[in-house]
Order: sequence, then C-alpha cells, then structure tokens
Amino acid sequence: MNGQMRGALNIAAGLSMVIAAFVCGRHWPSTMRCDTNGIVMHGFENDVPIKNGPKGSCWCGEADGYCLCTPSLSIDAALIVCVRGCNIPHIPVVMRLNVPLGEALPGGYVNVGETVEAAASREVKEEIGVHIDSSAFEQVHLYSSPFRDHRRHGAAQFMTTIAHEAKLKAGDDAKSARLRKLDSSLKKEDFAFPDHYDMLMKLLALLDNRTRPICTQDGTATESRVFV
Repeated sequence: MNGQMRGALNIAAGLSMVIAAFVCGRHWPSTMRCDTNGIVMHGFENDVPIKNGPKGSCWCGEADGYCLCTPSLSIDAALIVCVRGCNIPHIPVVMRLNVPLGEALPGGYVNVGETVEAAASREVKEEIGVHIDSSAFEQVHLYSSPFRDHRRHGAAQFMTTIAHEAKLKAGDDAKSARLRKLDSSLKKEDFAFPDHYDMLMKLLALLDNRTRPICTQDGTATESRVFV
C-alpha cells in the first residue's frame, strides 16, 4: 500500500469517527438515546423497536464509533438452603424497598467489566449479607422478554448455587430478607417481578428430576453443586 492510499484511508477513518460523534452526541453520555428502527442509531428519544416499549441501555463505542441500544443485563439468584428437620429446599427472598414493591430474588444489574457470576456474588452479599464465591454460581436460564420489567427492557440471567449458611441480613435496596420453601406454596402474585416465580418453578422442576433430594432431613446438602 503506497503512502497516498494509506493517507486516504486514514482520512476516511477519521471522517467516520467524526460522523459517529455527531450522530451519537459529542460526549457519548450514558443517558443517550438511540433509534433502532433504522441503520444508524442516534441521540433522539425514539430508541425502541417496539411501539411504546421499554428502553434499554445505549452507548457509542470510542474504538469504532458504533452506536448500539441493547437490553440492560441483570442477574437474579436463587440460593438453595437446607434447613434442619426439613428436606424441602429453602430459598432467600427479599422485600424490596423501591418500586416495583413486593418480594424478589436477590439480584441486580451487571456492572461493566463484570461477569454474571461475579455480579451474583456481589448482589447476594449486598442484599442478604451472604458471601458466596462467584465460582459457585451456576447459570440456569436467560429471561429476556422486552416487557418483563416495565422500567426498561432488561435481560435477566437466572443463577443458582447451594448456600451452606443462612444468616440473612438485608441491605442495599432490600427492606427485609427471609427464607421461603421452594415448593408449590409459592404464588406468582407474591413477587414484584412475575418471572421470579417462573424462575423458581423452573428450578423446582429441575430439582424434582434429580435421582435423590438435594436436601436431607438433618439440614445438609447431598451435593456441592446443583448441576453435577
């Protein structure tokens, strides 16, 4: 490649970055809105592909100037706790301080640069005061309905693990925390997010397919991991 051609390519690359900066906004703020009904994404209010649908997360990359709107990624975690005198597994739930009100699984948004396992470990520690290493969490299912959360389009990775401690201490945006039996006594209307009930029913079905119960009558777990 000769110098003249290389110079032309550099000029073209520079112009594309200038155009991207103009399209996305001078400083690429985190609150920027994007338009997903065309080829380019820009800084106007119409940033969702579904009419009257929820917004997601939008940004422009500094490396390539590409602008993107995508669902906000979060995690919800079901900790399996075995309780002495009962072979039915229990799970911690929190009562939310903020809207939507109601009970929920411990969880929250994944930080940039964080894995879903690390996010699960952090959120569980913040919301119910239980420390579990990120390597102990297992992915169950991804819930991604655009309307699962009225606040924005969010995709929630459902995580699970076996907890060998159950000393709950509510924190962060949790008003209180308690253990509930993972069985048919759970009702969808109990939960701030209806698909938290769906998550638990999916987990219950997976546990019911095991060759032996996950919890024994003396309160110990029969396995070190849920999926072995």
